[in-house]
Amino acid sequence: QRQSTSAGSFGFFTGVGAVGANAPPPSIRMWYDAKRLIGYIERKKLLEVLLNPSNTHLEIVRRSESFLRLLADHEALRTEHLDLLWALASSEQHESLEHLAYEILNRLLPSLSLAHTSHLFSRIRDKPYDKYDTALVRFIREVTTSVFAKQARNSKVSNWYGLSLLWDAIHPESEKNLSSPLLTSRGITKG
Repeated sequence: QRQSTSAGSFGFFTGVGAVGANAPPPSIRMWYDAKRLIGYIERKKLLEVLLNPSNTHLEIVRRSESFLRLLADHEALRTEHLDLLWALASSEQHESLEHLAYEILNRLLPSLSLAHTSHLFSRIRDKPYDKYDTALVRFIREVTTSVFAKQARNSKVSNWYGLSLLWDAIHPESEKNLSSPLLTSRGITKG
């Protein structure tokens, strides 16, 4: 009996030809393969419900990572799914929810395409510097490291991602960072 890593986290059988005691029970047979489960997640808009910032809970978000991993492993993850997590990281909820969203996004990075990673980075770029905190700066580092590895496989660096973003954040000449806590906490102001 074989189990795929992503579907295995749900405890679903994925082995082909399982019979007798190894066969999935009738109630689980409808979840027999990942494609059907992915279809169910999409049809029922499960992630939209689970990751809604206005009515979610830390543990629900933590457990939804398995669904996101399944989608990523089967190339069914869409930018809309990433936006749901980003909305949690950017919401005015408790910071533990924000940090968890960054952690999940960070763990998904190796499975994301370069296009997904670029999309995430566009979300980071849109965030005002005065909203930056330690968790976000760490996440910027992880995204940048991940994208450099992906770009290196393509033999060229076409975008500097976090390096240019953080460079702009610490230079008072940048129009976006006039009230950046990265600068004002060090007594640096545009003058």
